[in-house]
Amino acid sequence: MTLREWIGFLKERGKLLSLKDEFSPQWEISAALRILQTKGIKKGVLFERVKGYEGYRIVGNLFLDEDFLSAKSGSEDISDWYEKRRNKPIPPVLVRSGPVKEVKINGEGLDLKKEIPALVHHEEDAGPYLTSSVIIAKDPETGKKGVGIHRVQILEGNRIRVFIANPPLSLFVKKAEELKKPLEIAIVNGLDPVTLFSSIIPLPEEDKFALAGALKGEPLPLVQAETIDVEVPAEGEIVLEGVLYPDRKEIDGPFGENTGYYFVNESYGGLIKALTRRKDPIYHVILPFSPEVENIINLAWQLEEFKKLKNDFDFVKKVKFYQTRMLAVVQIQKENQSQVSLIIEHLLDQPIIKGVIVVDEDVDVNDLNEIFWAIITRVDFEKDIFLKRKKPGCPIDPMGRGYYREKSLFYGLYPKITKIGIDATKPIDEKERFKKVDVPFSVIEKIKGVLEFERENNL
Repeated sequence: MTLREWIGFLKERGKLLSLKDEFSPQWEISAALRILQTKGIKKGVLFERVKGYEGYRIVGNLFLDEDFLSAKSGSEDISDWYEKRRNKPIPPVLVRSGPVKEVKINGEGLDLKKEIPALVHHEEDAGPYLTSSVIIAKDPETGKKGVGIHRVQILEGNRIRVFIANPPLSLFVKKAEELKKPLEIAIVNGLDPVTLFSSIIPLPEEDKFALAGALKGEPLPLVQAETIDVEVPAEGEIVLEGVLYPDRKEIDGPFGENTGYYFVNESYGGLIKALTRRKDPIYHVILPFSPEVENIINLAWQLEEFKKLKNDFDFVKKVKFYQTRMLAVVQIQKENQSQVSLIIEHLLDQPIIKGVIVVDEDVDVNDLNEIFWAIITRVDFEKDIFLKRKKPGCPIDPMGRGYYREKSLFYGLYPKITKIGIDATKPIDEKERFKKVDVPFSVIEKIKGVLEFERENNL
């Protein structure tokens, strides 16, 4: 399923808003998407007319729920669904051409700001940014492909800046710097939702396009780029082919990031050598610091981290991430106190994760009200709070102080921060005292049946 097919699918189901008025990429489209999100409208939004960009359409709000995983059967648990497919990759296939090659523009004289309706998202942003485009590159030593989403600042002419904080591209650019050579990159916009989602899953050493094939149930078609040695999705909407220069470190920003704050970072300067696209491209946007970005980032990490935790700790029952994967809530079957310490230590040693809350099986990790209830009623603040200092944090955490590139973590860019672990489980020797009030289970099941019957016949 391509992005266009997905848009058509949403339209058929009444889950697409088509807006006929003209909207500007500078703030107006961002404002419209944010207003609709605030109102709780979980529909994709298609902007039919984009000011200054005749022939372009823009689509957003595609990831507000899990419907984009259209291959999943309705009632199947998403973790089970992912696990069944995770280890059965379907490699991409190379094809001769595709819709993304319908229009080809040489990089000489290219004016990116005129060619692409990249959004200016926030009031103090330094300019237009790509926030939902997948970057593809190859390891300069091995030729192995790497994929990820990294923010791209559009500058004058064919110039760009790319902020690369996470693997595998953080490793690739470091190797290119050591080899004193540029890094070839392809920046792809307008991928189908499952392929884009797969690019976010934290698997720096694996082929994320093969994972996308597994989740979609069919191989992803790739086509050779025009000017660089990189293969790109043939059915995407727009491809920018270019190079990054590891020795050209430039100040990038301010830009309003996913954590809700403006950041100025050191990024890599680059040039675009060619642009290919469809004749009538649909530019896909994802708003930073939004329910949409929360949903896809948290879900991507949750699926992969749950799998790893279950392999290492069989007492883990559920995992839920919040705040762009900086906060992890873990439900366990508690049998001894050491289990809590093991989970907290394990997760806080990882980059990005800043806080860990461990709860019992009677706490729903998807319900913030229950999580706060467990914290305020089960935590002894004298002994159940754990602080871990000088740990690798999130590159866009405003509490971070300075950055360092950690070789053991693929040269990811991380600040050193203090992290917190919270034991919100029942005291091991006082389980009865902390038993949660409830109606007998047999009665709940009986009344569920009665209510379902009433709904079908009277409501």
